[in-house]
Amino acid sequence: MLRLGIQVIAETLLAVVFLLVTGAWASTETVIYSFSGYDGYMPESPVGLDSSGNVYGMTTSGGAYGIGNVYQLVNTSGTWTWNDLYDFTGGKDGALPIFSGVVMDSSGNLYGTTLAGGAHQSGVVFELAASRGTWTEKVLYSFKGGKDADGPYASLAIDSRGNLYGTTTFGGGDSGGCFPRGCGTVFELTKTGRSWKETILHVFKNNGVDGVHPWYQVTLDKSGTLYGTTYEGGAVGNGVVFRLTKPTKGNVWKETILHSFTGYADGCLPSSGLILDGSGNLYGTTGSCGKSYGGTVYQLRPSGQKYTNKTILQFDGAEGLYPYDYGILAMDKAGNIYGSASSGGANNAGTVFKLSAGSWGYSDLHDFDFNGDGLYPYSGITLDSAGDLYGTTANGGSDGYGIVYQITP
Repeated sequence: MLRLGIQVIAETLLAVVFLLVTGAWASTETVIYSFSGYDGYMPESPVGLDSSGNVYGMTTSGGAYGIGNVYQLVNTSGTWTWNDLYDFTGGKDGALPIFSGVVMDSSGNLYGTTLAGGAHQSGVVFELAASRGTWTEKVLYSFKGGKDADGPYASLAIDSRGNLYGTTTFGGGDSGGCFPRGCGTVFELTKTGRSWKETILHVFKNNGVDGVHPWYQVTLDKSGTLYGTTYEGGAVGNGVVFRLTKPTKGNVWKETILHSFTGYADGCLPSSGLILDGSGNLYGTTGSCGKSYGGTVYQLRPSGQKYTNKTILQFDGAEGLYPYDYGILAMDKAGNIYGSASSGGANNAGTVFKLSAGSWGYSDLHDFDFNGDGLYPYSGITLDSAGDLYGTTANGGSDGYGIVYQITP
């Protein structure tokens, strides 16, 4: 009996250790909103948070006109109330905010992009401003296509002066070697009085060195340098990480390719924007390749004038597959990294994970399932000040149209 008791205790301790290692027992997922279609459909983009803990986001389609909307979830002591801030009509106001979330300035105004619509049907940058509880949309810029930018998929970055930075997947003209819509651009919008001026900072070129087709947002450091990724291009066509440095003279930004993906252990088809830590290291995901062809999480560490690539997670199915984080990874104050994988995991419906700082040990925070939970998370992760995680899934929920979720680690 004593031996049996010791065995039971030992097995229990092993189970507890396993749970501590994986982290699965410690996290709780809550579906804070489930879309029905009329209020939006396919929320693929990242969410934003204000200082009161309210959530803001966009849906790819659905809404009043079937082509996406901007929504708010108001947090009142853990009870969430949905508000429709704006429904896109498909005209000059824009249409189909595919991967774009909204960013907020110091006055509480929201900014985002739409892939289509606008005066030239090449997408727009818009502002939503609130006055006495009513939100009004204003188009800040309509892309023209051709030599101009064309087709912004991603969220914007905003600097301390309120200037906006982003990417377009197409545009820049035919000189880049991508027919018929161009290889893509990085742009800046600066405010002068009541008007906004667009400046193309970089036009990508299909030349075997530069990247092609930036799908994701750019990241700003404290000096105003921009970092980003392209889904394709580079030395073997598998995408790059790039840096754009502000000019000291003139107006030509300098591009530096920090890494060109090989398609082997380092991954291919980079599938998120980038985050920066306090040491200047960059982190992102690739949507495919790696040792098991399920994608990777990578670190780029500065070493002199160059960057050294290190793969810190190889997805093999159990941890998830295809980490298409259309936003970015998240990092807490301790340097732990949080992200999502669009598929794989225990139920082949996607996962949310944590990588512990330093060791990069993997913890499974949540496996999505087909029982009213969300399915297929694409949004990346947003952290609040308490360490709770927020994101969206493109499908699933009570009506199958996607959810907004909260995870308490």
